[in-house]
Amino acid sequence: LRIGDVLGAVGRAAPEQVLWFGGHPELEPDDSLDFDAAVESGRVLVEESRLGTVVAELLAIGRLTEFMPSESEDTGIVSFSGGRCLETTPEERLRVEAVASIIDDAWTAFLPPLGPDAEYDAFRRFHGDLGGGRHLVEGVRRGFAIKRDFERLLLRRVTDALADHSNIDAPFIVHGQSGTGKSVALARVVAQVREAKKAAVLYAIGRVPQPQEISGFCENAEKAGAEATLIVCDANRDVDPYHDLLMSMRSGGRRVVVLGSRYRVADGSSRQIRNGIEAPSDLSQSERVELARLLEQFLAEQPRPEELADPTILGFLYRCLPPSRVRLAAGLSNEATAAEQILRERGRRVRAEAPHTEFAQKLSEAGFAVGGRPLFGEEQFDALESTDEAGRIIDLVMVAGSLNCDVPVNLLLRAVTNDIPEADVTLITKLFSELDLFRWKWADEEHSELLLLPRLTLEAELICKRRLGSPQREAERLIDLIRAVGGAGCDTHQERRFLLSLLHQIGEDGPRGSRYRYTYAPIARTLTELRHRFGVVQASLMLQESAFRRAAVRVGVVDESDRFTLLEEARDAVQAALDGIGDGTIRAAGWTRQYLQVERASLYGFIANDRARRHASAPEIWASYEAARTAIRQAVSVTDNYFPFDVGLWTPADLLEVVEFTDVQKAEIEADIYTTLDQVDPKTLSPKQREDFEKRQMKVGGVLKDRRLAEDAYEALETSGSTAGYLLRAREIAPVFNQDGTEVYGPDDRSRARRAADFLRSRFDNIEHDARCLSLLLECEWIAAVGRRPLRGERQPLPAEEATRRALLAVTQSLNQASGDAVRPVTRYLEAVLTWIIGDEQGGIHLFREISRDTEFKDASRVIKRHHITDAAGEVRAFRGRVERELSEGRWVVRVEDFKQTVHLLSREFPQEEVAYGRSVKGFAIAFNFIGPIADPITPRR
Repeated sequence: LRIGDVLGAVGRAAPEQVLWFGGHPELEPDDSLDFDAAVESGRVLVEESRLGTVVAELLAIGRLTEFMPSESEDTGIVSFSGGRCLETTPEERLRVEAVASIIDDAWTAFLPPLGPDAEYDAFRRFHGDLGGGRHLVEGVRRGFAIKRDFERLLLRRVTDALADHSNIDAPFIVHGQSGTGKSVALARVVAQVREAKKAAVLYAIGRVPQPQEISGFCENAEKAGAEATLIVCDANRDVDPYHDLLMSMRSGGRRVVVLGSRYRVADGSSRQIRNGIEAPSDLSQSERVELARLLEQFLAEQPRPEELADPTILGFLYRCLPPSRVRLAAGLSNEATAAEQILRERGRRVRAEAPHTEFAQKLSEAGFAVGGRPLFGEEQFDALESTDEAGRIIDLVMVAGSLNCDVPVNLLLRAVTNDIPEADVTLITKLFSELDLFRWKWADEEHSELLLLPRLTLEAELICKRRLGSPQREAERLIDLIRAVGGAGCDTHQERRFLLSLLHQIGEDGPRGSRYRYTYAPIARTLTELRHRFGVVQASLMLQESAFRRAAVRVGVVDESDRFTLLEEARDAVQAALDGIGDGTIRAAGWTRQYLQVERASLYGFIANDRARRHASAPEIWASYEAARTAIRQAVSVTDNYFPFDVGLWTPADLLEVVEFTDVQKAEIEADIYTTLDQVDPKTLSPKQREDFEKRQMKVGGVLKDRRLAEDAYEALETSGSTAGYLLRAREIAPVFNQDGTEVYGPDDRSRARRAADFLRSRFDNIEHDARCLSLLLECEWIAAVGRRPLRGERQPLPAEEATRRALLAVTQSLNQASGDAVRPVTRYLEAVLTWIIGDEQGGIHLFREISRDTEFKDASRVIKRHHITDAAGEVRAFRGRVERELSEGRWVVRVEDFKQTVHLLSREFPQEEVAYGRSVKGFAIAFNFIGPIADPITPRR
């Protein structure tokens, strides 16, 4: 019975249709099913609803010995409840699935039963060679893995989050030791969420997508009926990338929930993972029983449940499978040596095709041999060093595979020999076929690049230890791979992805930590060689050039004489990247530009501190600090994360510890530190960033010691023309700024804020070009007016008096002008709000549009409603208006009666109102975010 011939039809047939195995003409749909007679005639009649039952019964009575289902095709259709669906286009699938799989209906379609042999083979493939997320989800649906206890909590929390996505402000993280079932749990969530058809699902393995890569799909899914989109990232990354993805998607108005994985946080750590679900390393009694049953189903020797408490239980499961699938550590070295010898022999026999040119044809007609040369030469190899082509192939695949990096085959062959053409499938098949040590796969659906990888990552690690023996020798092989990219000018997307992934894995922030620290400098200089010699010019790689050099300096693995040279080289690489981006010769994503700015600031901070440690002259150290200060301000203005603030704190603090500055210089540095501290809003930081800030704040506080400025020092500052003295004096008068920012200041504090503001205003001619003093003036004026800090918290009150608004607008405009290129989005936003509320609608809207454009996909806080229009008592004012037009689906323009100005209104935020053209809407507040003024429902909680 050729069951596979009809399975494709099963998926397309309506439930009432009847399917024929061979189409016997004498059987009718109403005939009873006689298995023996049907099998003897070679035909079986099956209804779709009974297909699984019939096949199972045929298997049970032994009349069906093999069941080979055909591969189900991707439908491209994502169904939702209520009969609605999203039909993705090939272009959209190609774009989105370059970074994450779209879980369409084919992923959750009917799974036909398998025969015993096929089921065992599928079980072995599931645990030994997954073959991607699709096979992982299918294996979970077939019951090839136990369902651990924590998965019930995980599914419940994710399901609740999808139903209440607007109140979820942190990603869900499954964390645990390797081998505890995190990937299986995520795959099960993928299957179960899609089977419920409430939400769309994107599934990424090994990476966290960028928001601009998937935002369009999420928007289309919402329009098609999805309550939200679940983004599952099985990447084993820290919390921050998932948090940034969630906030960036929210900044674009997308309804998403992010579910990721990471390795377990050590016991005793002060860090806590919000929305974290731990995958315990120890099995509960019920899990042991379930695992014992699973092993009993597939293995000849079954352990007792009480023997299954080993924390690496899935590793134990691998060891229980047949030796042909998983080799024990004792036999891996022998297998690698045998594979190396086969490669060596094949490489000397296999010849690349001759070039198809007219000249080659003429030579052939003249009797000359023009066949391609053998892939590998007759080089004498060292059995201990494995220095020939075959040995290097083994080493390169294993060292990259141990880092979870699949090697493009063309790049691999260029790394071992320079005289071969681009490899095709035929050549690769001749070289690698039947070698069980390797796995290979296509990089994409277009079959544009073939990737080579080890059978298992654990095996690759063990082989590297046996063959290479040290991190330094592993790094030498990694450098060979990096250098090979230049042979093709990095002309394929897959090779660029491979190189960036490899650099992340071997870097200081990668999973191996500082294992390869002694080769950071050679790695960086190899990247520079690619750029100068082979023209591999890419902003993200130039960023890595700097990062590896700076890491080499930070971990102290270079000679003292080489430290400054490395820092100068790193600075040149970053500056070249920024200059190229500025003049349009280098293209870069927004996040790359941000990280380049932060990297440049870090480098200048390192250079200043390095000169201080080398006891350079005082003018040289001060000039280095001023360069670092400028770079830090520019980085703060273009990034929405904590990193530039951190640089702005440790750079001056470290200098104060090792350098004897003059009183004037000390005051300048202290003023810079206080200004940086005032700019940090801890509530906007991720958990790790907030922990880092609190640690840095404690250290900086110890350095500053809150000393008061002496009179003679103040006079010296005035004489030198420095404005730092004004800032420090004003801070002594002003109240203590709470970091939370939402606390209401009492009368005493508001009075102190007024005195500090008056002090600064009396010296306005001296400070009108100093952004630090103007920022403090704005803080104090605002606290004096409304009793709160101006740029902290949500839905904060705005000053009610017209004169106060205009005075604050003038200060804000002076601050933004003084900041120059380092102006921050939050102060530009404040200028836009104050411009709008004093009646300059067009001027305010123009500023809002600029801010909205500059912060899209960059600043997660852009959609936060920061301020409300309030009355003199600080109470929210209620407005009414008339709907003028609809900008897009669900987004309306309302003209406010009292202001005679327009605001945007989102119909989903007013479910009780029938929003339509010409209708009146009343009882709403006017709030502001980076996008502009927006109607906000007034609720009792305010």
